Amino acid sequence: MHPACRGKAISTMKRLTTIVSVVLILTAAARAQQRSATQYANPVDAAGEITSPDRLEMDRLIRILKTKNHKTLEREAYRTFRALGPARSVRSLLHALEDEDSDVRARAAEALGRISDPAKRAVPHLIGALLDDPAGNVRISAAGALGGIGPAARDAVPALIEALRNEKGVGRYSPAYALGQIGPDAKKAVSDLTRALKDDDPNMRRCAAAALWMIGPVTKDVIPALIEALKDENSRVRTSVIVALGQIGPRAKQAVPALVETLKDKDIEVRRCAAMWLPRIDPGAAAKPAIPILVHCLNDKKAYLRHTAAAALGQLGPRAKGAIPDLTNALKDKDHYVRCWSARALGQIGPAAKGAEPLLRRARSDGNEFVRQAAVEALKKIVVQGAGAKRLEPSPARRQPASSPSSSSSSYSSSSSSDEKE
Repeated sequence: MHPACRGKAISTMKRLTTIVSVVLILTAAARAQQRSATQYANPVDAAGEITSPDRLEMDRLIRILKTKNHKTLEREAYRTFRALGPARSVRSLLHALEDEDSDVRARAAEALGRISDPAKRAVPHLIGALLDDPAGNVRISAAGALGGIGPAARDAVPALIEALRNEKGVGRYSPAYALGQIGPDAKKAVSDLTRALKDDDPNMRRCAAAALWMIGPVTKDVIPALIEALKDENSRVRTSVIVALGQIGPRAKQAVPALVETLKDKDIEVRRCAAMWLPRIDPGAAAKPAIPILVHCLNDKKAYLRHTAAAALGQLGPRAKGAIPDLTNALKDKDHYVRCWSARALGQIGPAAKGAEPLLRRARSDGNEFVRQAAVEALKKIVVQGAGAKRLEPSPARRQPASSPSSSSSSYSSSSSSDEKE
């Protein structure tokens, strides 16, 4: 990236980072208020109509959004938005969008995107801010807010396309990603996004790839454009394109030959990414070339790579029988995500993994309940529902707090594990 653009990008990210914590607080407050039986103060609030809020509320909101001290900002934002509730918060934030302070307008737009569903009525106002606000940070925040609202912001597609064409530098990232978040209704943006895959800015190319998979292969041009982008000179762009094709899944089957070639990429991260995502498109084509790389990843020092490799091997099913020794050894991994996904993978391989049975039986007493469950299910598949299946219930074990490794944990960008930062 050009030094000037890099500086501007860093500056913009710093400004956006300053409001992340308060935005999360606003979201928590809004959700808490939605769960309350006394969510609205009166029938007018319940209707959710955008009208002028009480002047005291308005003054208080503006003071909060102008606060420079983060702790004060978080504390006061929580109190105010919990008291107002979602509908009244939206009305107040819409007034804040007209404040003379551009930071206040930007923070108000961010918050509207996080409040999401109640903010649907704010779409026309956010479109106005996107197209007409003189401050770049406000336009970026408005685009992000429209993306946060999602498919309900479909009316903003023309404005977002216009911003994508006319904004400069980092100002284009947010409109591109927002178009992706709107989804298939942003079909009209596909031609602009496919052109953006050849933009001079590699970060813009990465944003375009992400947006295209979120919109989906709604036109015949999407998959060919992503296949061509696999040749990008920037390894991070190539990685983003592989993830995009993997997210599209079997509908991207025509990309398989090109993805198989990326398994030979000179960059190890690109090879790892291809090995992990290719099975989601075509397990048959992925098996032979991907298994050695996935086995290598299974022994990586980073836990997220180990558990995503195990999950990818599981997607290959019986074709991954060559990885059985490494998956069996991974049942002893210190990270419970790795143990869980390894057990699941062995079960998906089936009877060929019978050699892993002793460790799987031991895993029924694992300290993590999801590892125990995965071990039981794997044994049922390996033992093939015989008389022994009745003896496969989890053994009593000490409990430890844990969250379930969901299917999304197998994505290349997942980072849920305790030793990820090794």
